Amino acid sequence: MPSSDSSLLEQSLPPIAIDDSLSFVRPETREALAYWKSRLDGRPMPSRADLDPRAMRAFMPNVALVELRQAPDGTQDYYIRLAGTALEQLFGPLTGQSISAFLPAEIEARWRRMFDAARDAAAPIRTIGRIAFQKKTWLEGETLTAPLGADGKTVSMLFVVLASWETR
Repeated sequence: MPSSDSSLLEQSLPPIAIDDSLSFVRPETREALAYWKSRLDGRPMPSRADLDPRAMRAFMPNVALVELRQAPDGTQDYYIRLAGTALEQLFGPLTGQSISAFLPAEIEARWRRMFDAARDAAAPIRTIGRIAFQKKTWLEGETLTAPLGADGKTVSMLFVVLASWETR
């Protein structure tokens, strides 16, 4: 859980908006949402096994698969199982790490808020805002965060697609 100090630091960062409108503007996130929906097969969410990397070629560099894990202290933790090349160019090596291992506390709190929103809703969400990691605020980001579940009902993983671009 973020401390009150990290919450104060997070407030000083560029804001991000979390919404369920799913009104994506970037091709990567629009295509990713369409793909996620195509894998539902009448269920509330697809499973990880339903994803086919070949069918995600257009946006695969922007994909992260984030596993939900129980932390030793009993809280929810998020573990990056896979991160595409575009994400690793932006954030550095992510694959195989808990978000607390590579993110400063105030940035971790932002990511947790986004991941928690999709997990709690058990539905896809859209976030938009400036990238705060390593003060890359000249970059805007739009993210799809959508649930995955082995049983099609219980969220066990998140399908995350981030499109970023320079702002003028």
